[in-house]
Amino acid sequence: MTGLNAVRERSLALFFIALLAFSPALLVVFSRHAFIFGVPVLYAYLLSVWGGVILCIALNAFPREGVPAQSVRSDNAISDESLSDKGTD
Repeated sequence: MTGLNAVRERSLALFFIALLAFSPALLVVFSRHAFIFGVPVLYAYLLSVWGGVILCIALNAFPREGVPAQSVRSDNAISDESLSDKGTD
């Protein structure tokens, strides 16, 4: 799994993980009268998950150093060679 397909699959997996993390069924678990450093547990959970999702999106969106970026090219793309051949008579 390389290139654009890997990015798409990781993005889709991240979407479903975030959807599950913000679902009401899981939020009920953190909705209680407890505090972490003076912040309600639910707010701390929401803020940390939100930041984690943003971090994962950023890591997925930008290529890492040492990993070659693959160019995206559709089947009907015009190459430079075909453009230069048409101009010669």
